[in-house]
Amino acid sequence: MDFSIRRTRENDLELVYLSHENSDTGVAIMPGYGAAIHKWLIPLKNGELFNLIDSYRDAAEVRSEMSLSYKGPKLSPFPCRIAGGVYHFNGREYRFTRLFPDGSAIHGLVFDRPFSILEATAGASSAGRTMTMPARLSAGIISVFQSL
Repeated sequence: MDFSIRRTRENDLELVYLSHENSDTGVAIMPGYGAAIHKWLIPLKNGELFNLIDSYRDAAEVRSEMSLSYKGPKLSPFPCRIAGGVYHFNGREYRFTRLFPDGSAIHGLVFDRPFSILEATAGASSAGRTMTMPARLSAGIISVFQSL
């Protein structure tokens, strides 16, 4: 099997690794924090693995910094900012309750919400997993599929 999936705990963070064994490349996802990409590892010429993501040191840093730094999270259902945290739809005004220090709503609603792994598969040509989280949206569940 060329691809693999494994769960581990590092620096008090639950991580799920999706790896390509033959090339030593892979990603580590934090299901407990918005299914954020924590690591994207590639091998350097000297054999060391290099993380392309500016990731967090540990769970304490995630909890204190994620809502300010937004390193690697899902930007759903919107990226960027909504000025003043207010938008209008079908003649009604809606306000976000979670705001960035400048007063805008930024980078969606699920960036730090816990996800559960629904399914994980690994084989000769890919590795992937589907995660879900309870949501107070009309659909009731948000699903995310990530693959390598």
